[in-house]
Amino acid sequence: MATTPQTRPRSAGHQQACLALMLGLCTVSGAHAGPAYSAPQAVARPGWASTQLWDINDTRQMVGQSSSDIAFEGFVVANGVYTLVAPAGATSSGATGISDSGVIVGQYTLGDPSISAPRSFILDNGVYTDFDLPGSTDVNLRRISANGRYLSGTVSQAGALVGFAYDRQTAQLARIGPLGAGVLVQGITSRGLAVGSTLGSNSFSFSFDLSTQTLTPYAGTDLGARPRFRDINDSGLIAGWSGVSAFVGRAGDWTFFDPAPGMDVALAYGLNNRGDMVGFYVDPDGFTHSFLSSPVPEPAAWALLAGGLALLAWRRRPA
Repeated sequence: MATTPQTRPRSAGHQQACLALMLGLCTVSGAHAGPAYSAPQAVARPGWASTQLWDINDTRQMVGQSSSDIAFEGFVVANGVYTLVAPAGATSSGATGISDSGVIVGQYTLGDPSISAPRSFILDNGVYTDFDLPGSTDVNLRRISANGRYLSGTVSQAGALVGFAYDRQTAQLARIGPLGAGVLVQGITSRGLAVGSTLGSNSFSFSFDLSTQTLTPYAGTDLGARPRFRDINDSGLIAGWSGVSAFVGRAGDWTFFDPAPGMDVALAYGLNNRGDMVGFYVDPDGFTHSFLSSPVPEPAAWALLAGGLALLAWRRRPA
């Protein structure tokens, strides 16, 4: 299921201090070659030591996982209201993807989470359905496309970690890997274009087209060594991280997000078709603190908007 750093309870005052630090001091990195984005806004589920955001849809519903030293719970949050996402009887859960219509995918366990094999689910109109793949174990659903048609994730197959992309409409399935030490497939578009990365010392990021079965490694050097692709939206924006910094953009046109003060790393995980991005920071103690950042119109766009408003005002003036 979704991997969560080790956590332990913290006081409400300490959590509030962390949030204040993030809200007040966290800024976009000085590398502004890519699209302009707002300073990250902190998102935290009240009463939990850690919050991880994994995905966001166009209505700004966000899904993720909250954790303490004894519990892991998946959730969906909309307008500040958190709702538990977990099939009946689940002892732990994590929600990793959400479509624009609100279909949610994720993982859960039954019994002791430390020894129970994870199971994957699809939550559609209040109904949970298990998702499995023949010949595979530990099926880990990672994402669902904005239109709800495509799924992506990882499975264990013959002792290796293999990625997959799946078309819910035609039942077309593609398994990706093993490449090196294993494959993680994450975001997937409404046309079946997935992104992910490999594991191991020679790891790399890639895109995979389900319709043509074509895997394309990312050959650019503008993201540094061993970038991690984690999501892609329908217009081709990609989110992920490289080194300790999150990024969003396209080849040769990236915006970077440095870790907030007091944090070790910034990780971008989810991206909607409006360009809104979610992710999380990890602090030195292993606690996670989530963030949301949104595109900011360029000055030229603001000027065009202002000009249009002025024209409307002039046309509506009294005769």
